[in-house]
Order: sequence, then C-alpha cells, then structure tokens
Amino acid sequence: MVYRLLCVCCLLCVSWVNTKGQSLLSDDQLREVPQLQEAHHQPLAGRSAGADTLAFSASQPFFDDFSGSSLLPDSSKWMLRGSMAYPLISRHLAVRPPSKGVATFDGADSQGHAYVQISLSAGRADVLRTHCIDLSGLSPANQVALSFFLQPEGLGNQPDNRPPGNVDEFKVFFADNTDPGNNQDNLREVLSVTGGPLREFRQYFIPLTDPAFFHKGFYIQFESHGSLNGYLDHWHLDYVYLAANRTTADTAYHDVSALYAQNSPLAPYSAIPFRQYQQGSFMQPFQVYVSNLDRQLVAPALAASIQDPVGQTPFQGTFQQALSLNLSPYTRSPIDFENPFSEQPILNNAALQLDLEVELGDEVPQNDVVHERFRLDSVFAYDDGEADAAFGLNKSRGFGVQYDLTRPDTLVAVWISFVPTVNCRTTDCGSLVYMQNEAFRLTLWNKPHPDSTQYKQISGSRVRYGDSINHFVRYALDIPQPVSGRFWVGVQQLTSLPIGVGFDRTYPNDAFMYWDSSGVWTPLRLGGSLMIRAELQNGRDLSTAVTPAADPLRIHAFPNPNRGSMLHLQYQGKTQWRSYRLSLFAPDGRMLWQDSFEGKPASIALPAHLSAGLYLLRHEVSLASGNTLYLHEKLLIQP
Repeated sequence: MVYRLLCVCCLLCVSWVNTKGQSLLSDDQLREVPQLQEAHHQPLAGRSAGADTLAFSASQPFFDDFSGSSLLPDSSKWMLRGSMAYPLISRHLAVRPPSKGVATFDGADSQGHAYVQISLSAGRADVLRTHCIDLSGLSPANQVALSFFLQPEGLGNQPDNRPPGNVDEFKVFFADNTDPGNNQDNLREVLSVTGGPLREFRQYFIPLTDPAFFHKGFYIQFESHGSLNGYLDHWHLDYVYLAANRTTADTAYHDVSALYAQNSPLAPYSAIPFRQYQQGSFMQPFQVYVSNLDRQLVAPALAASIQDPVGQTPFQGTFQQALSLNLSPYTRSPIDFENPFSEQPILNNAALQLDLEVELGDEVPQNDVVHERFRLDSVFAYDDGEADAAFGLNKSRGFGVQYDLTRPDTLVAVWISFVPTVNCRTTDCGSLVYMQNEAFRLTLWNKPHPDSTQYKQISGSRVRYGDSINHFVRYALDIPQPVSGRFWVGVQQLTSLPIGVGFDRTYPNDAFMYWDSSGVWTPLRLGGSLMIRAELQNGRDLSTAVTPAADPLRIHAFPNPNRGSMLHLQYQGKTQWRSYRLSLFAPDGRMLWQDSFEGKPASIALPAHLSAGLYLLRHEVSLASGNTLYLHEKLLIQP
C-alpha cells in the first residue's frame, strides 16, 4: 500500500527551516464575511438510523450519475452515516466524464481533512455504500447486472501501481446472504482495479450470477484503498446503474449530458469587481463540454442563457443562444458559444451574479443542465472555486496572482482557499506537520519582481481551513492599499513546507500566476489558477469594507527635486510605530541603497555621487501593531 503525502505543486528542493513562532502570528487581520461566501455544504445523516430498503424491479432500476447540486451523494440512495468515510461530488476534477458530477474518492473526509494527520498511513479510505436494495423477488435468470464508469487521477493525484508494496486499488463489494444468521454484513469482493495514470473513463460490467446475491438486504459498496493523508490517490466514479434484463453488450445509453463550462464568459477572470467592468470589455466566447453515451449519432438541441438572478434587471437584455448539434457515438466534445452579447450589456447595479445555464433535451433530464455562476461585485478571481490540487513552495519565498485594473482602486482584503495539507518535517518523514495554523504573510507587489513589495504583513496570518471543503477565508488588510494598473497579491511563506493554497486546473491561467525564483518573478506554468482572490474597495465607503486607521500616517521627503545630499522628512498622522527604513530604487526596480533607523529620523544623508535622474523612494515603517506600512514617492535628483 502506498505511503505518500499530499499532492502539492512544489517547485523547489526541500530544505525545512522552523520559522514558526507566536511573535509572527496575529488573528487581528482575520475576518470572514459570510455574504461573500457560497453556501456551505454540511455533512448529512442517512435517511434513517439504519439502512433503508429500496424497491427494485425490471421497471425500477437503481441509477445515480451524481448530477445533483449538492457536494454530498444523494442520501436517498447512499448511506451517509456520520461515522462513515464517504466521497464528495466534484464538478470539474474528472476529465471528460460520462455525465456532469462524479463521486471523487481520496484520503480526505467530507470536510477535506486528512483521515490521518500525524503519521504516514494507508488503507481503506473513502467508502460509498448503497442503501439495501430488495432483490428477493429475482434470481440469476433475470440477468441483473451492475455497470459504472471509473477514472483514476483525473485532474487530481494519481493512485499508484508499483508492485509489490505501492499498489492503490479501487474495490467493489456485493452483500450476499450465505450466512444470514450471524447478523453481520457478509461482503464479497467482486472487482479490484489497480491504480495508474490518467486515462479515459472506462465502463465496468458485473453480472449478478450467484443466487446468494438475491435477497432483501443486498447492497453495493465501493471502496478506495490508498493514502489516508489527505487529498491523494483520486478515483472518480460515475453513472452507477443496476438493472435487470442486461447482457454484456448493454453498455450504451440513450442519454446526452451537459458536463461543464470549460472557460468563463468573463475570461480570464471568473469574478470581476463591478467598477473594473468596462462597457465593451470582457464577456468572452466560451466552451461547454457535452457527452453522448449512445452508440448512435444524436442531434440534440442545446440552448444557453446568461442572466442575473439577483433581480431588478441589473443589465439590459439577456443572452440566449441555441445550437443544433451532431454528436458522434461515445463522444465528449467541447461546444463553442460565440460572444455572449452582440452588444455588450450596460450594467447598472453595484453587485450582481451572472448565471450561465446550458440545457440539453433528452430522456434523462437530471444531467441536462449546466449551471455556472460568475460574479461582479468587489472580488477579482481566476479560479472556478473547486481545488484540484494544493500549491506551495519548498522554500520560504513568495508567490502571487497578477491583476490588471481598468481604473485605480483600493485593495482591502485577500480571500484564500487552503487545502488541508500534511507535509514531512524531515527528509526521512520522521514526523508530519498538519499545516492548519501555520504562519504566512499577505503580500502586495506593485512591480514585476519579488522585491517590489508595497505591503507585507509583519505579524502575519494563519492558515485556516474553514468548516467546509473549498472554503475561502477572508484576510483583511489592516491598512487598505491603493492600487492602479497592474499589481500582484499573494503569500510570503514563512516555512519551507508547502503551504497548500488551492489550485484549480479547470481554468488554465499560467500567464497570471507567479513565484519568486531566486529573486526573479517567474510564471508557474502548471496549467491552472491559484485560489487567491483580491477584494477591492469597489467604490464603497471604506468604512463598510474595513475599519481604517484613525489619522493615517503620511511621510513626505523634501527638498524634491534634490541635489543629492541631505533629505528631510515630514510626518503627519498619529499612527504608532517602532522603526523606519528608507530605500532608494532605480527606474528599472533595482535597489540602490537602504538605511534603517529607530524612531522617526528628521534628516537622512543620501548616498554620494547619485547621477541625475528620477528615482523611487520607499518608506518602510514597522508599526506598533506588528505590521509593516510601505509608502512610495518619486525623487528627482538634479545635476
């Protein structure tokens, strides 16, 4: 059995340094705003204290393709008791699934936390069990058979197949009645699939040929076996179908399904602050994947619409488009939609949601509608809200996300979705570190290199996992930061253990994801989006976003222009601080000189022999609160 740690996108060599300390941590900057969150999905109990019994006949098969709207399996079909380790439903983690939504098995519980957090462990992980299915009125002569589709890895982590010891498995069990008097479940293994790399979904067909399966307490149990240390060893299950009168040739279904939107109509973004939307901008062409499970060519109608469910007609007109399709047998194909609006919509509300609905029409209606939501309020985002992996560096360095503004604004908070992550503390994995509560610093960069920090926390923040999978936590800046043009916002790691920021592979936005590679700002090139979102003031009264500092600090250097000798400083504001540092930068961003002081220096001697030209001054102030304030101004040196 395989023993590995969480699949983290790591770019550097492991070199662990213990930087954790209470002096780095402060909860003052942590604040969560429920109205900006999607609804949380809490675990549900089964329909009753014990297993229900489902009716079954030739006209009433058992079927589930996991196409509902919940993150949980349907409790009317599956046992979801609190003590059971069951999979969750994912919308984008599988690659070209048969229908929208799959049950994803891994080594994490229903809230995304590793089953085992303190030691390397492997064994039975997620389990999905049906309620009892009453087969007592049938026999092998009725040709009852189970079929389902299965894919290893998807966009997640590959289950291993390295004999003899590192073999992950997906197993299927049937409950028989060979010993009905012992009052215990008697499970028989009927299939075992070994791990391996990503491949297309494969359909498995298992006939029920033993009379021992035909009893009132029959049920099906799917199990994944692999790492118990978190988001690892992914298997994706879809289109579970138990029916009578089937043969081994019964592997096609008169069903077409809408799967998912491949990109965003707001591309490259999935959410945009309202003030950054410009008439004639965004609203890009997009793709939607559809699936044909029939052995024949089908030509369904496909209609798409975009509207706002919040109401009050926030933009003029609604996009609607219908397409006539010709889908080849057994295909999963992208369908292109043109620019959603021939005339770009005029928006007249401060916040709205764009709901994209794509609908097919056939005999299985529950999987015919794709619903994707894209927001225009106060948040910039690139991701689809569902983590496919976790990202971190193996060095204490920074990484961030680039955003481009159409007009100046103010950064007030950063939203981050952390994936619960287990890491090795030493090279021999003698001990594990669960990254919950680990320290990091929010960082804002205003130039395309990692030394151009406009804002960096000194006290830092803690990793928080929230109370549901894919939960975003809002980290408010103590001092809102003005931003314009292009900026980068992200994380400065304070440890050489990968911190585990959510990474979405559905929307590949490599051009906007960067990391600090030995002092050089370098694109990630991993084919996805970091789940780091920037919240802007967005034209609101700042008091509704954060509590501003009373009488904020301002620093002004004079004389300016300067002859390159003595620089005097003027201070305004009552902000309490500890120390001060002045840095001088060349126009290309190179740091030329730096000096540090305790308290508030009145005058500072500039370095000798400065050439005439334009420079950038950075005032770096360590505040009494433990955070750092960065103020910038231009300095002209005259001959």
